[in-house]
Amino acid sequence: MRQEPKLKRASRSKRNLRLYSSRELLGRLSAKWTMAVLEELVSAPDRRLKFSEIKSRLTGVSQRMLAATLKPLERDGLLLRCSDRDRRQGSGYVLTPLGAGMLLALEGFIRFTVAQWPRIEVSRRRYDNGTQGSRVRARAANRVSAATPSARTGESTERGSR
Repeated sequence: MRQEPKLKRASRSKRNLRLYSSRELLGRLSAKWTMAVLEELVSAPDRRLKFSEIKSRLTGVSQRMLAATLKPLERDGLLLRCSDRDRRQGSGYVLTPLGAGMLLALEGFIRFTVAQWPRIEVSRRRYDNGTQGSRVRARAANRVSAATPSARTGESTERGSR
């Protein structure tokens, strides 16, 4: 009898690293101003903007919050701070190929979110009004009880009935 070759599974440490690193990056991207900053940079000429240009394009962001948003993105290599020598107009920020690649990878998620947002809002309203949450729990409870041996044989599963 011929045996199929076994596929190597990623080691636990590699899986944990993948989970940790993706969770960390998603956490960074979910910060309030991060996606807005990246979107401004990707739409800018040469994907470059000065700090003041980014601030003027984002209504409501403080100088301190913008600086706090830009530093971790620079640290992760998603954007690069350009010095005066690199740019005649003054210092600024440029989206790196790594940052552009990450935004490209997120495009599918963004398209999905935009397309499905009305359905998500409907689900949220149903849940918040208490209609969907109770129905889903009732259906799940029915499935569980139908799958138990006692439910099929008609025996009671209540405590003390034995």
